[in-house]
Amino acid sequence: MSIEETNRAIVLRNFRAFDSGDLRTLEETTAPGFVDHNLLEGQLPGVRGTMQASQVYRAAFPDAKIVVEETIAEADKVVIRRSGHAT
Repeated sequence: MSIEETNRAIVLRNFRAFDSGDLRTLEETTAPGFVDHNLLEGQLPGVRGTMQASQVYRAAFPDAKIVVEETIAEADKVVIRRSGHAT
């Protein structure tokens, strides 16, 4: 498996964990030095904050359906294009 395929798999696993509220997998797949530049009000920084944000989103949008439309991976970068629907 190439480094791009490995990175894509990790990012998709992380994204799906965030979306589903799977905190164990989310913690496992978030880099220890992760910096979120779009914090929610009161959100903790780093991995703990990511887990906190996941819980907030799941509570607000329990019926959310997120579809990954496309992934692009090059070297150590991965981009996801997605769409979502929720009430």
